[in-house]
Amino acid sequence: MDRWIQIRPVNKPPFLFQTEVKSWTGHAIGGQPITPEIALNNSRMKEIRTALWHEVWHEARNRPRKQSVGKVLTRMENPSEAPKLPVRPLLIFWWPIHPQGQPESWFERDIERNSDFKKLYFFSASTYLRSLGTDHIILEVPKLAARLKWLQRICPTTRAA
Repeated sequence: MDRWIQIRPVNKPPFLFQTEVKSWTGHAIGGQPITPEIALNNSRMKEIRTALWHEVWHEARNRPRKQSVGKVLTRMENPSEAPKLPVRPLLIFWWPIHPQGQPESWFERDIERNSDFKKLYFFSASTYLRSLGTDHIILEVPKLAARLKWLQRICPTTRAA
């Protein structure tokens, strides 16, 4: 499990997402990059989102095909900061992914009865970023310099003069 995400909805009780992040990228599908032309082709993107869905989801069994994905359905112990909050499973993909190929970044599925959960939630970062309608975004990353310095310390690289 990659991360706990605490949600505090307005006028509703808070809860936790038990989150698994799959950083498999949608940059290349079968060795073919998703070019701007492909990204603008709605029918091609629908095919890609659907194909990637079927790669990770077993429709007949209504569960993930791979243990590396399905592990999000194993109930983890709550973090000490939120020991009593209800928990929901969330899968985050960098891939453009959707069961019907729709350009929806957030969706959910009812899941098998013998799971610790009733629903599994999905977020496609690729689909979300494409929905912004811009070719660039600005990120505030205040800890990036410190992290890069730490990485340089443990994995030094030589630089050309």
